[in-house]
Amino acid sequence: MKKDKMIELYLKGYEDGLKEAWKRAKSMVSHYDGWELKSRMEGKIGTLYQDVRSKRYELEDDFSLFVEEESPNVITTPDLPDIRKGEMYLFLERRPEVSFDIFFKYVSEIERGLCITSEKIKKITEKYGKHDGVSYYNLGKSKSQGRLDYETIYYGSLNKLGTVIGEYFKENPGSIMLFHGMDRMIHYVEFTKLQKFVDFIREKANGNNGIIIVTLPPDILEEKKFNQFRNSFDGEYSKEN
Repeated sequence: MKKDKMIELYLKGYEDGLKEAWKRAKSMVSHYDGWELKSRMEGKIGTLYQDVRSKRYELEDDFSLFVEEESPNVITTPDLPDIRKGEMYLFLERRPEVSFDIFFKYVSEIERGLCITSEKIKKITEKYGKHDGVSYYNLGKSKSQGRLDYETIYYGSLNKLGTVIGEYFKENPGSIMLFHGMDRMIHYVEFTKLQKFVDFIREKANGNNGIIIVTLPPDILEEKKFNQFRNSFDGEYSKEN
């Protein structure tokens, strides 16, 4: 779309929004004690073109509003931290949605990813489709193996998890991992050990130019422990579902 057309469409929405806002404000003013304010509002509505004209000059001078910056190592999404290789991010969500969206968005670009989750993997593949480049591990209460096409790892098996993650990033440098289920691990692992595990996997991502996204419900930890925990991450996203 040409620059002029984009500006015109933007200004149309901008003008309509201003009109609607002032009309609603006007309708809330009492006919009895707000006549002066009502009169001022009517005047403002009548001179909206001045605000629109000022916005036009602003857009014509700086067109960056419509230009997206691209970088091979950064995924930029509104309200999200820049996802950079070699770093680890904490996503605070009651239901892991944005974290999975970002994970599969990145997987679609590099075709490699590791998903460790307490969610039913069948449910995930039904929603996001099957990706040949994604390796799945399920977190659970048992140590059973050979369940369908993925392995189940016990919540408390930090050594096993560390080995799986370390070997994956070594064999797949520059890839991404989503870790979902750490909120349940809290009930099986001492906090100090879990903290060391988080620091360990961050080093694995950093050393192999990988990315780790850890999703966790907000308020799962007491404030003191949470502040200590979040310091291990390079960025944070929070959403109240």
